[in-house]
Amino acid sequence: MHVESPTIPVGAIWYPQDHEDPNRLKRAHLYGINSVPNETVLVQQAKSRFTLHKPARTYHLSLEGKGPTVWTDTDKKAVAMQVELAQEAELDFFLINVYVWSEDGGIKTELDAPLDVIVRQLREKHIKFALNFCFHKPRSVIPVPLGFKEERRHISATKETFEAIVDFLVPFLELPNYLTLGSWGHPFVSFYGLDPRTLDRDERNPFRWITEKMERTINKRPGLLCYAVAKTPLDALRFQELGFFGTMTYSDLPSFTGEIYHDILGLEDLQEYKPQPAFLQSYLRQLYRQTQTWWNIAQIQTHSNKKTNHIPTSVIGWDASYRAHELAGMREATEALSNGASFEDLYPLFPIVVEANPMNFLKMLDAIFLYLQEFIRWEYQFVLINAWNEIAEGSSMIPYYSRTYSRRGERFKDSHNLVTDYLYAVRDFKRSLPERIRDSWKDVVQFSE
Repeated sequence: MHVESPTIPVGAIWYPQDHEDPNRLKRAHLYGINSVPNETVLVQQAKSRFTLHKPARTYHLSLEGKGPTVWTDTDKKAVAMQVELAQEAELDFFLINVYVWSEDGGIKTELDAPLDVIVRQLREKHIKFALNFCFHKPRSVIPVPLGFKEERRHISATKETFEAIVDFLVPFLELPNYLTLGSWGHPFVSFYGLDPRTLDRDERNPFRWITEKMERTINKRPGLLCYAVAKTPLDALRFQELGFFGTMTYSDLPSFTGEIYHDILGLEDLQEYKPQPAFLQSYLRQLYRQTQTWWNIAQIQTHSNKKTNHIPTSVIGWDASYRAHELAGMREATEALSNGASFEDLYPLFPIVVEANPMNFLKMLDAIFLYLQEFIRWEYQFVLINAWNEIAEGSSMIPYYSRTYSRRGERFKDSHNLVTDYLYAVRDFKRSLPERIRDSWKDVVQFSE
């Protein structure tokens, strides 16, 4: 029997870049701040936080290092160049972060101007997309003072907000390049920032709100594949009990719980070493820990007689210190902890994932592939990368030059080597999928060339 060589769709999260969004600026004005920095500039001016930390980068929207180095996603040309880079990596889809809520009986949004530009460019190039509705608005106070908590960022998970989300979503579902999964072509949609502990099956059930609103809006059952971002195995099970088709993670690598490592950076041999919260976290060690978490989620769902539809996210790296106040470092973070701050209060200064490189990233892609083959039904398999352009969190596929101080004064200079490895790592991984899937299925289906 001849069977078409299968593959798995590979996509990335796209964080719309627009530091001039009016609603975002309005929130900044509440703190006496007149502007939000362009993150493409922010990363170029980044300062080191500890020895050997060299975070400054110059991103380029071309493979030759001659493209724009400063841009926003409201610029059609800049977005078109990013789409061309995505085609070079052979990405199948993007999951675009959107910010929608209900207020005063109407729909409120942030970063919707770049969303329109991105979707238009993706449609022209026949690249699929889906929407990821976030319940935390993008930060407006940047750089972030240590321990500062910005108010008015959280979007309440109310029935009115979910109905506003459906009204916002429906026109996108009509586009030919909206992402669908499964043999019946169910549209994919996801939600980030929901806390399942505040929800229940009856009175506060987002899935029921979405279903009822979709039935009233288009007079048929929605057929949506609703995914929620889960932080823990228990959260994954809770979301499934609410009716969500599946769960996924958003940022697998860093741990924000302040876990203690004795062996980070080879410090296990130092007798005088005193364990500290994990400011610096090893990429491979975190991958090992997260792999255990994925399998725990699958086992919990299996033992509960639930379908296993949890999708891990492959993370390029993590260093959000670009968004932190430039004078903050390890000493200030340690003092904050001793004064009662929690480890989560250190964001965006810490944690920082070290040893993030294309080779280790490929190892994470491999681990996710094995997990998908073991637990997820083939028609619902997909690989999601965090991220396409989270440049201010150290997780981006876009080519860049590393930046260092010149020896003459305080001027920056760019390295000579343009880092394009992440684009090609994804392309090589994707091209290997048909053969790897055939190998994993060779005892089930007879393939012929």
